[in-house]
Amino acid sequence: MAHESEIEAKGDYVVRKIGEDNFIVSRDEAGAVHVLFDACRHRGVQVCRSDSGNTSHFRCPYHGWTYGTDGKLVGAPLWRDAFGGMSKEDNGLTAAARVDSFHGLIFATLDPTAPPLKEYLGGMAWYMDLLFGLDGEGMEILGAPQRFVVDANWKSGADNFSGDDYHHGHAAPFRVGDRRLPGAVPRKHDGLPHSGGTRALVVLLDGWRP
Repeated sequence: MAHESEIEAKGDYVVRKIGEDNFIVSRDEAGAVHVLFDACRHRGVQVCRSDSGNTSHFRCPYHGWTYGTDGKLVGAPLWRDAFGGMSKEDNGLTAAARVDSFHGLIFATLDPTAPPLKEYLGGMAWYMDLLFGLDGEGMEILGAPQRFVVDANWKSGADNFSGDDYHHGHAAPFRVGDRRLPGAVPRKHDGLPHSGGTRALVVLLDGWRP
């Protein structure tokens, strides 16, 4: 979903997607991280109007329902007169079933029966330790993410990021000490060749979403 360095301060938030739906990744006043469905519980209007920022609350522009950065409903106009005894506690923003982080990377799942994150990552956790665990102070995200919409099927993206070593940036993550992925043929930039028996690792995260 995001990296913890993107929401360092209390009230920081970024908006990311699970599938086609927007979710707010926020840090509340107590420092806890939340992943909240960006839809007012009243009429479903998006309550967050920016991709990132810092705020004390999210207010729906339609009828003024107001939520804290923890997703709890703070109040709404004429709450008692319009809604009687309806519970505020039961009308907060819908939250992801579980939220966890690994090397500062924030993951979320909508499945309450999903296994713990570390268990779900399985052997992929070893590669993440290798890439992201080299510095005791961890990683830091610099700048906003770049987003591209490509009219193509999944094969184009898989080929570009797992087999195309011509781009300098693709080779950089594998230049870690003297370690290389199994089967990789050494090149001057320690990247992955297009051929030579290289085994590609494809990870499909159907449950937890980074």
